[in-house]
Amino acid sequence: MKKIKKFLLKMLIFSVFGVFLQAEENKENFLSQESISKMQIKKLISGKQDAIKRVATTFDYYPDSIYDIYVTPDFVTMIKFDPEEEIIAVIGGNNSNFEMEQEFGGEDNSVYLFVRPTDLDITSNVNVMTNKRIYMFNLYSTLEIFNPFVKFNYLSSENSMKAKVPVKKDLSKSSILMDVNKMDSNYTITNKNLPFAPTQVFTDGVKTVIILPEEIQEAPVIMVKGISSNEFEVVNFEYEFNRIIVHRKIKEAVLKIGKKQVRIKHK
Repeated sequence: MKKIKKFLLKMLIFSVFGVFLQAEENKENFLSQESISKMQIKKLISGKQDAIKRVATTFDYYPDSIYDIYVTPDFVTMIKFDPEEEIIAVIGGNNSNFEMEQEFGGEDNSVYLFVRPTDLDITSNVNVMTNKRIYMFNLYSTLEIFNPFVKFNYLSSENSMKAKVPVKKDLSKSSILMDVNKMDSNYTITNKNLPFAPTQVFTDGVKTVIILPEEIQEAPVIMVKGISSNEFEVVNFEYEFNRIIVHRKIKEAVLKIGKKQVRIKHK
């Protein structure tokens, strides 16, 4: 009889322990699902609720998020970016039906992108490349709902970036509007570990933009391979903040500081 009681007691202990383990496992699974859900929310962020009220919208900025913005004909949607940002390129999937232009203004002289659709019931995606970030937008042209003003809240990790020396902003130089059908970023970059190695290179067939690291201390010399020869030559270019703008399509180029060099080549 004592053996039976001991056996039953052991079985009871194992049962209780098993229930506890199952509860902990379920808790972990629940937390995992909750975390996944939060991650999914950050991927696609909509301004629809504010658009219904036609009031200003503030988005939390995440590098991999896509933002839904509602626009309407005969009205302009104004998108404000960080005061330290300059727009490098505005790349739209449907540039013919969405008018876009940028201006600087306000107390902090921020850059603003103004968007206006030419018709109802049209959609497009627009990617805005700045000297600091990349923004991805979905645009929806509707009659009833409308986002008049959009701005961003940058998280603490974003705001903790070191202050930079203010850059004189020149709209005529900073406006590089590129059609998505013409944009080409099919370049290889060697020696990416060097401090002056470009982070991005792209061309529209007329200009080539080379984006250098923000913290670069010394600007490299650029030599571009000739159109009709294999010799590298000096070409006309503009140097703005951390980008080099060459007024032609680059097939191959070399950036040099002293004996160190980085080669850029179109695939």
